[in-house]
Amino acid sequence: MAPTIIDEFIEALTEEISASKRERRTKVFHGQFLREISGVFVYLFNLENFLATLDDTPAKVYIRGDPCNGHILSAHELEVEIGLERFCGQFIAEAELETDPSYLLEILKKKFDECRSAPAKADFRLSEALFSGRQSRLSSANGTEVRYSAYPEPPNESQQRAIEASFSCRICVVWGPPGTGKTKTAAKAIEAHLNAGRRVLLVSHSNNAVDEALEDVAEHLKSTSFYREGRLVRLGKPREEHLRKLKEKDCESVLLEVIAARFGESLTQERNALEAEKAGLDSKLARLESV
Repeated sequence: MAPTIIDEFIEALTEEISASKRERRTKVFHGQFLREISGVFVYLFNLENFLATLDDTPAKVYIRGDPCNGHILSAHELEVEIGLERFCGQFIAEAELETDPSYLLEILKKKFDECRSAPAKADFRLSEALFSGRQSRLSSANGTEVRYSAYPEPPNESQQRAIEASFSCRICVVWGPPGTGKTKTAAKAIEAHLNAGRRVLLVSHSNNAVDEALEDVAEHLKSTSFYREGRLVRLGKPREEHLRKLKEKDCESVLLEVIAARFGESLTQERNALEAEKAGLDSKLARLESV
């Protein structure tokens, strides 16, 4: 990417940040504590007005004027889930939520600044290939079989082509109207990549979108070793609704704390056995010393 274009991006971002750089507060009500995940305390609030913000945006919640730092986990209609750094009680009757709409713009500007200061480290090959329309195949895909399970819903012809294209091309765009099976196709494509020994990072524009895709991926791969061995991991904090769905589908073993608890069970049993043995030895020593 030419340096002049990077300069233009930085200038445009600076103007956008300046225009949006103001603190925004909105009232939130009926806050309920949902759960704790890795030291983050998740609360569900009702909103006074619709909140236009992105997931993972830093935020502050003012409870009777006392600020508490956190992040927006998700906002849907007139509800918002917020992860706070400390426990603020089981119920928060009323508070104020403060967000900074320039957060992601600042991050993007910083990335462009880094590219300008160290152009040798900047790699725009993927974006240039995307916007130029020139496509290339992955050399690692030559001769590699595309393997995935067709059960319980075999993909149709167009879905098969999408899976094969995602397996062999550096960039693959799968488009289709709602209800055409894009998410299930993505689940089968992920399985094909995993079977080929590749690593897969599933990302989206929001926590909610990741959770919806993860439900299909976890359900599709539940019978595979990838799931049983704890190699499918949901990083971040899913919404309460999706936690319930994962539990209903018996697919909770994609959650980091569930994986850790399951694989730590044998260590816990070993520790308990050693503690019991130690207690027995201590009792014998006490009896010997009393003789």
